[in-house]
Amino acid sequence: QPDNSDPDGRISSPTDESATNSDPLTIWAEAWDDASGVDYVRFMAWYCQDGNCNWHELATDSSAPYTYLWNWDAVSEQRVSLAIHVADKSGKVTTDPGGWVDVYLDKSKPAAMINLPSGPYLTNNSVFISAPAEDSGSGMDSVQFFAGYNDGSGNYWHALGTDTNGNDGWNSTWNASAANDQSGVAFYIHAYDRAGNVRES
Repeated sequence: QPDNSDPDGRISSPTDESATNSDPLTIWAEAWDDASGVDYVRFMAWYCQDGNCNWHELATDSSAPYTYLWNWDAVSEQRVSLAIHVADKSGKVTTDPGGWVDVYLDKSKPAAMINLPSGPYLTNNSVFISAPAEDSGSGMDSVQFFAGYNDGSGNYWHALGTDTNGNDGWNSTWNASAANDQSGVAFYIHAYDRAGNVRES
C-alpha cells in the first residue's frame, strides 16, 4: 500500500507548562501512521547542564504504548523541553509532532514562614494570619493554614482553609469567636509549590 503521508504523534503526558518532583519521570506519547505503520518513537529532551544547553536523545521505543521512564537525577532543577520524533516503516520521520512540552523539574521545597500575627496576645475574634511564601523553581501553588487551640474535643490543630491565589499575599483569617480564652494558641502552615513540594512551618 502506498504510504504518502508523514507519521504523526504527540506527547500525552506530562502536560505543557506543568511541574514535577517525580524522579524518574514517566513520559507518554501517542503516534500513528495511515499506511505502513509506526516504526519507532524517539524521546528527546532539551536542558542545560554544565553550561551547555542542547537537545539530548533519551530513548527509542518501537512498540505501543510509547513510553519512557526518564531518570533525571543528574540534571539540575530547571525548565526543560520534551519532544518526540516519529518514524514510519517506509522511512519517513516527523520531527517534533505536536510541538514541544515544557516541564519544570523541581525537587526543592518553597520558602515560607508566618509573620502575622506577631504579638504575644490575640484580643480580637478576627485574627489575620499572613505567611510570605515563594518558590524560585516551579512557582507557588497554595498555602494551607492551621490554628492550634483547645476546643474541648481533644483536637489541637484545626484547618482554617487554603489560599490558592497569592496576588494579595498568602493569608487567611481565623474567626476565633468560638474559642475560649486560653494560652498556648499557635499557627502552622503547609506551603506547596506547583511540583508538589511542601514546606511545613
